[in-house]
Amino acid sequence: MMRIIKSSPSLWALVAAVVLFLLQVLPIPGVYLMMFGAGLITVLLIHVALISLFVEAAIGRLPRVLMIVPVAAYGAYYVAYVQEGREIAARAAALRASNPGKVFDFNPQAHSVVGKELGSFVQTHDIPVVYEPNTNNKPESYSSVRLMRRDQCDAIKRDTQNRILITYVSGKFHLCVLRFPEDPNHAVVTVSRPQDAGIWKRKPGVSESRTEIVVDGRILGSYRSAIAWRLPVLPMGFIGCSLISSKPAWECGAQFLRKLQTLDTVPDSIDKARYDTPESIMLGVRKYTATDLANFKGFAQNEAVLARTAEEPGRVYDEAFEVLQQILSGQMPKQLPWAMAYTLSQNPGQLVPLAEKMAARFADLQADRSKSGSDSASVLQSAIVTLPQLAFQPVATAMFEIVSKDKVQDNHNAIWRRYPALYVRAADAGPDALPFYKQDFFAGKMNRTFLRNLPVLAICRIGTADAETIAEMQRRFLSSADEYNQYGYKTALVVALKKIGQDDFLKTHGDVIGLRDRDWFKAVMEGKGETSAGPNNCMAKEWGSTGFLSPAMRPSLSRMRDGWGLAAAK
Repeated sequence: MMRIIKSSPSLWALVAAVVLFLLQVLPIPGVYLMMFGAGLITVLLIHVALISLFVEAAIGRLPRVLMIVPVAAYGAYYVAYVQEGREIAARAAALRASNPGKVFDFNPQAHSVVGKELGSFVQTHDIPVVYEPNTNNKPESYSSVRLMRRDQCDAIKRDTQNRILITYVSGKFHLCVLRFPEDPNHAVVTVSRPQDAGIWKRKPGVSESRTEIVVDGRILGSYRSAIAWRLPVLPMGFIGCSLISSKPAWECGAQFLRKLQTLDTVPDSIDKARYDTPESIMLGVRKYTATDLANFKGFAQNEAVLARTAEEPGRVYDEAFEVLQQILSGQMPKQLPWAMAYTLSQNPGQLVPLAEKMAARFADLQADRSKSGSDSASVLQSAIVTLPQLAFQPVATAMFEIVSKDKVQDNHNAIWRRYPALYVRAADAGPDALPFYKQDFFAGKMNRTFLRNLPVLAICRIGTADAETIAEMQRRFLSSADEYNQYGYKTALVVALKKIGQDDFLKTHGDVIGLRDRDWFKAVMEGKGETSAGPNNCMAKEWGSTGFLSPAMRPSLSRMRDGWGLAAAK
């Protein structure tokens, strides 16, 4: 008998399950076992043990009385499964009986539906617009959401602050969803959801949520929905340990892998094919059919929205320009429009008359160390860098004075780190700036990340260099050291060397350029992307910062289907 027990598959499967669980209890092997799904494997081993035990007992290899163990285990599970199903069905029936039907005579010409997370409702139901609260909007407090035809969305010009957002409906490419800041313009009907069904808490049993229709502060209807994390038909689960990142902690346990089930709580008197969600039922807003969506023409009342969105880019720019005027008048606005610098860059011509005022105000802020890193100072330097070359020239010397006389010793707060584009652009002051940038080039204080490129790009804009600087540039270009082969450093050397007349050197040694940059190098040497500033606008192949570069400074070459060519205006 002992020999039979020792060779029993059920015994060894059970032993393997116990050993696997114990190994998971130890954090070091447990982490690796967790990644390979050891908790699931443990359950599978227990299933193997129970099924093997039943078979072995049935054929007489083990005492038949042991058949009771797997029968009892699976029997108990399915008793719980059936009982849970009955409870869910009873709860669903009770909710169907108590939930209301239509409680409000909604008219889109007179009412505006407002509520959180209603954006998807317009994609599936016959309603022209819904409104979602959005505290990020100023001065509006809501975002309107509309289903539109794609040709309408394609004609909309985007603004620079992403106030206008357009998404396309999955699988229905002739439709789009337009979202932009707008307050409700009719009597408000609020869809409120004061309770959370706890979908992601995975609690056993039924969890309810409530949807209310509120008008003028009165609750006109309350609809209860429900979900249940249901035991699966096949008893699969997890027995093991895992890392709980929220605590953090290494915890062990056992649980069944439940499946989410949404209860049918729609009253029996409601046509479920037409009205399927709480708000749809209580407001009487029907669901689109597939034919409705295929032949969707839009809503007449949404046509006026297109005229409003056409004005939005100009309105956004005017707001940013007004705030700029406030800064120039000596104010320090507490909150600036989002992406203000990018917005202003879209119309550099309007900044040209303000060049000297911007430079003077920026100098004042830099003189006051407490304000030198302010948002206002950052916007001003971005606006100054945006200036076309002729407009920047009168303030170039003033900007170079600020950059070259920066007294901050902490590299983290140095002006070249805070305002790298301005650091490079200030080199437009001319040859007198060379000693300063040469010193930084040799000092190596910008060795980390793309900032190492800055003095090289500045020398490119100056357009001249002494023999010592040229020789060091050539040495670094030929070097195989990692520090000179990272962050596009050699592409910065290419434009600088070409600008100062080292074409022959580059042609002779162009093979040191990596394969990834060969096509770009060829385009530069052929004169593609040449601007008044220099090759590729005196810019490395790529700008390594997340900061925006204005047309006056961004790389002029971009990758195209047939190679590198002059970048299109943005």
